[in-house]
Amino acid sequence: MCKNNLLSLDTVPGSKYFIYQEKNAFRYCTDSIILSSFANVKGLILDAGCGNGILSLRIIDRVEEVYGVDKDENALDLFKKSILKNKIEKIKIINCDLKDLWGKYNEKFDGIIFNPPYFSKSLKSKDSTKDARHSDDLNMIVASLVKTLKFKGSINMVFPANRLAELISILRANKLEPKRLKLVRNTENADAKIFLIEAKKGANISLKIERDLILYRDGKMTEDLISIYGDER
Repeated sequence: MCKNNLLSLDTVPGSKYFIYQEKNAFRYCTDSIILSSFANVKGLILDAGCGNGILSLRIIDRVEEVYGVDKDENALDLFKKSILKNKIEKIKIINCDLKDLWGKYNEKFDGIIFNPPYFSKSLKSKDSTKDARHSDDLNMIVASLVKTLKFKGSINMVFPANRLAELISILRANKLEPKRLKLVRNTENADAKIFLIEAKKGANISLKIERDLILYRDGKMTEDLISIYGDER
């Protein structure tokens, strides 16, 4: 448990809620904010690898209920603290490895939101052994997650752009068909570093490539990013 003097209480962008974060760890980033805006979710939702709960807190007012799952007890302690602070009753917390979910919640969820943080921290690893291990781990996680999805349920993810082909291959190997794709660029002239993707269980082949999301223009947040930070759908 983190001591209170090492915590900050911050607002959740685009909502009436607050979130507890460690001053030196477990802090949400732009990836999570744009993913929560991109995700067209409703019904019963699984926040896979929920961490301190930023995704759940961003979407909770537009879904029926959220199950936040993570194996990190410290992060979950922060999430629980935020839930109590905000007096939210529609979020359940589960301390569990994502690879162990499939036998417990088969075909339960209408949608999944998933921001795998250990992939976004290292977009260009020089260690091919580490890359292969991460790919194997991700395949095992997705294989577990898909079993928790109802037929036609969706998974929404953010992932490094240089691993787009890899992720699509993993999704399709697990009977998840990509339906929407959005590249995210820091500026208009920059290459995409991350992308947002929605894939559906048991869907037909038909992929919509959405307009790129540009985050900054002339050193300032774009209107799109400003709108996302204020998104209260």
